[in-house]
Amino acid sequence: MSIDEHRMLTNLLDAFDRLHDGMIEVTDLAALIFATSRALHAWPRAEELVAAEKEVRHIAWQQRPEADRSSQALDLVQPLRVHISRELAAAGPKPRHRPGIPAGHRETPPRPRR
Repeated sequence: MSIDEHRMLTNLLDAFDRLHDGMIEVTDLAALIFATSRALHAWPRAEELVAAEKEVRHIAWQQRPEADRSSQALDLVQPLRVHISRELAAAGPKPRHRPGIPAGHRETPPRPRR
């Protein structure tokens, strides 16, 4: 699992917690699931993300109290949460960049200037 995949999936789990704690709304969760599904389109469970986003967005549009919608959305994403948690656990500790190479920098030295 790449560093970016690990970060995105961890961020998604954090969003589930933030929804539970009332820090975000169902529409925020739907938007994050949408963005994650596009960024991780090659992930084996990407189709589950797409399906979850559609269902969570449908819940967000309902004319009910936010607490009810949040509860329903959390119930819906619980199986996905379990899959993501297991995958992150199987991947082992958080991936790290190689020592001496800051994140986002090139791994090969730049060509000399002329």
